[in-house]
Amino acid sequence: AFVYFRNKEAVAEDAYVMRCRKNGVVCLVPKYGIEVPVYLTNANQEGGFTLEDDGMCLRSPTRTIRMLDKLRVEIRLEDLAANRHRLKCTLIDS
Repeated sequence: AFVYFRNKEAVAEDAYVMRCRKNGVVCLVPKYGIEVPVYLTNANQEGGFTLEDDGMCLRSPTRTIRMLDKLRVEIRLEDLAANRHRLKCTLIDS
């Protein structure tokens, strides 16, 4: 996947929630056949989302994200130190 995204701008694609975590979700992007984490909070900040006890749903006062929900995400390649790369995925819309 890194080679494909190397010289491309950020792309917006449909994704499906496969797993819910306390700080975000893991999404499947069927067009590229990849699973990517989508973090809804930063490591240093407390987010508005809470993970339900069954682990199938993230809730906030204004939004609910469940397993198998369709989301719109932006995927881009992020350059790290020493020629390392990482796919960065952010939520655009649900």
